[in-house]
Amino acid sequence: DRVRLRVVDAASSALIDRASREPVTLLADDAHLADEGTAAVIESLARDPSRAPGFLMVLSCRPEELKGTTFQEALERLRPAVKIEEISLSPLSGDQTRLMLEEMFGLPQAPAELVELVQRETSGNPFFIEQAVRSLLEDGTISRVGTGFRADVDALTKISFPAGVGEVIRSRLERLEEGEHSVLAALAVIGRPADTELIREASGLADDPLAGSMRSLLKRRLVSLTNEGDARIASARTQEVIYEGIEWSRRRTMHRTVGEALLRRRREGLPVRHEDLARHFINGSDPETALHHALEAGDISRRLGAPAEARGFYRRALDLLPGGADDRRAEILLKVGAIDRELGRDEQALESFDQALVAAGSSSRRDLGARARLEKADVPL
Repeated sequence: DRVRLRVVDAASSALIDRASREPVTLLADDAHLADEGTAAVIESLARDPSRAPGFLMVLSCRPEELKGTTFQEALERLRPAVKIEEISLSPLSGDQTRLMLEEMFGLPQAPAELVELVQRETSGNPFFIEQAVRSLLEDGTISRVGTGFRADVDALTKISFPAGVGEVIRSRLERLEEGEHSVLAALAVIGRPADTELIREASGLADDPLAGSMRSLLKRRLVSLTNEGDARIASARTQEVIYEGIEWSRRRTMHRTVGEALLRRRREGLPVRHEDLARHFINGSDPETALHHALEAGDISRRLGAPAEARGFYRRALDLLPGGADDRRAEILLKVGAIDRELGRDEQALESFDQALVAAGSSSRRDLGARARLEKADVPL
């Protein structure tokens, strides 16, 4: 203890001596992580501000992670004795994110697609916004034109954050309890806002541990609630980091668990998104069930006027087909070719119809070959 006290006194004296000669600002980031020595130095400096009028101390911390820390104990001892000005910072709203982007780029008005993407990927975290902008500039999605900037709106679909952002997120996640990790993993696999029952099935937690973990995650602002009361991971980037960190076999098992839970709901007459069923069974390594739902998702997407989505599901279905299923392969390829033709992708359409002809040649159904030739003839040359 005597050694620690001498170190605290030496550090405090050095800073006060410096501040007696010139203004000094001490910034301590993530003060809630301060160890006993650091907290002691902070407390020593703050107790007698008259010793160094030119000294300013700025501390940042996450209030949701402050409880029970050494820094909290120091704050409680200091509050009755010294004036502490506290400023609460919340995530930026969509409008504030827009203003920040306009200021950073010198734009009179930021493209709505850019604002929406950055807000979705960062959840209004200013540090993440800065990193997002840096990434968009580096990959050319946003480019400088003279004294201004130009955004490739069509490329504004996803942001590849620098590795340092992932490290920041992982460092924060390391401090969570096991139950909190289970809830976050469940939400990352589910991939969209989920009710308590689905989170329970995906996480394997009992009611009380689940409720306690949810309260903690909401307080830490790692999880937020929709207007309907469903839970979701607050940041898209955090969700991505969590998902990538789930061991492959566990992730596969969780996808299958969620898929089976959703399938039970559908059988009970509850609304379930067809694309969710397809995604979970595809990632859950249940090829036959995944194939069924991928085809269903493709057919429904096509009926709803979403041909690009439908094509994606059909391509996944082709990957799931077992060997020898040439008639089904030809039928799916006919659908893919028709979508390509509809989208004006004539070369891809011809290729799909040619592949359908090959598959039809090994099939017992003669009509498939005839259909493929007719469809191919309708492609503009």
